[in-house]
Amino acid sequence: IQIRSWFEEKLGIHVIIKNDINLAILGEKQRLKEKSDSNNAVLIYVDSGMGGAILNEGVVVEGDDGYASEFGLISTYDQFGNKLVYDLICSINSIKKQITYKKMTGSSTILPDKFRYKDVVEAFNNNDQITHEVIKYTACKIGELISNLTSILNYKEFLIGGRIKLQLRTLGCSCDWDRCAFTMDEQRQTSILKVFKDLYDEGL
Repeated sequence: IQIRSWFEEKLGIHVIIKNDINLAILGEKQRLKEKSDSNNAVLIYVDSGMGGAILNEGVVVEGDDGYASEFGLISTYDQFGNKLVYDLICSINSIKKQITYKKMTGSSTILPDKFRYKDVVEAFNNNDQITHEVIKYTACKIGELISNLTSILNYKEFLIGGRIKLQLRTLGCSCDWDRCAFTMDEQRQTSILKVFKDLYDEGL
């Protein structure tokens, strides 16, 4: 899909499209410039999945297609010896699935049958044992990934984030932040699907 040229034609301006995590590491470095003068850093971003970015000598490593460093796709093993990727262990969705699995196998938790991530945070703050176990395991796997990346890249500075909006605001992105929303929520998914259908109908 030639999305950039489509936007340039529709808007009549020059358009630059960048990966959000690559922009995030620039925002983090700008935010932390008074605390560190290093031009090398790694950002590990944990949200519904795991993403990442590498800053080398002040330049973001983008790859041939401009993608970020997809650390979540690196192989690892879970506590049962199953081979999988970090994305399936170190993410908000994974934490919820691990807790749900423990609930299904009889472990006791204060979390209800249907819960959101904010409920997980609340349960953790209330010293829920199952939530603590899952969070600790996830943190250990993130530490394992950082250890491996340290051995490979020989970098000293690792940044861990999970709120992309903060980094983008630091970069000076002038979005209407008060209207920020998830693109596929109930109020917006019809419009999003219509846009994608229009793109398809136009042959993009």
